[in-house]
Amino acid sequence: MIIGITGTTSGIGHAISQLPYKFIVFNRVDGDIHDASVVYEKLKACDVFINNACEADFQTKLLEYFFEIWKNKRKKII
Repeated sequence: MIIGITGTTSGIGHAISQLPYKFIVFNRVDGDIHDASVVYEKLKACDVFINNACEADFQTKLLEYFFEIWKNKRKKII
């Protein structure tokens, strides 16, 4: 299982990303959270998406986008 998680710079996102699972992480320090096309492409490989971003309305856009493409698949959004 591959887990994609946004908001891993600090707080709960950082703590979750330290658990012993395979994560694809996105955060503002690495800069990848600002490039929607990079985030969308990398998250396609994930089975679970933990939507923990706090970048203006990007969190809502991610939720809407992945809900539409995952709604009939065995993938989860948290």
